[in-house]
Amino acid sequence: MNRRVASLAGAGLFAGVAAWGVHQEAGIVMASWACQSAARGIWLSGAAALIVLLLGALLSGLAWRAAPDDESGHAARPRHFLAIVALMGAALFLFAIGLQVAAPLFLPGCIG
Repeated sequence: MNRRVASLAGAGLFAGVAAWGVHQEAGIVMASWACQSAARGIWLSGAAALIVLLLGALLSGLAWRAAPDDESGHAARPRHFLAIVALMGAALFLFAIGLQVAAPLFLPGCIG
């Protein structure tokens, strides 16, 4: 059970990082390919990144709930900590992806 909790929390943390990184790179590539019409692709890649991010947050939440509540010992504390860090990371990456998805609403398609 302890290894499962750590695996879920780690997967949740790295899913958020991967979703943001792939969305960042895909947005740059799509914007350079199709200057004006890139907004639709950026929104689609943003939706895919948000889905991966939410799945990672779900894994982190499951890890947090599955970690044993052992008040007498300290064995569960690292697993709780990793799950909480993964949940906070998911919130941070949700904010970053949300701003990147909203950018085409406010910025022109081609600058320069």
